Amino acid sequence: MNCKFTYLNNFIKIIYYNFYKCIFCGLDLSINKLSRTIPGDIATRIPFATSVILVSNEFSREIPVSLANCTFLNTLKLDQNRLTGQIPPQFGVLSRIKAFSVSNNLLMGPVPIFSAGVLAFSPIFCCNRFQLRCNCLFS
Repeated sequence: MNCKFTYLNNFIKIIYYNFYKCIFCGLDLSINKLSRTIPGDIATRIPFATSVILVSNEFSREIPVSLANCTFLNTLKLDQNRLTGQIPPQFGVLSRIKAFSVSNNLLMGPVPIFSAGVLAFSPIFCCNRFQLRCNCLFS
């Protein structure tokens, strides 16, 4: 099941708890003005997700390391939020990832080297302060 929700700001907790350990392929919560943090246990709630798109919200703080446990992820897009800190280096083990983007956040530090050939980095560096390691980012 692919899910695209709009206008959820007041209902996100209800929806989130209803999806607990539910098997579905994609979660798209883009453009909802969702705030606070991305839940640290998100990977235990959507372990089989192939797509997580949380673009154009108001999420803050760090990206949860637990997202690296979503081993079926093909697409992870976290653009246009207020995320801080570093991209978890554990993301490099996401062997199926093909599209990854974190542009327009407040991230800094090194960019993980993905073991899979990431095809779409989007402008991941836009409005972030990364230390680039230029081997295999754009192949």
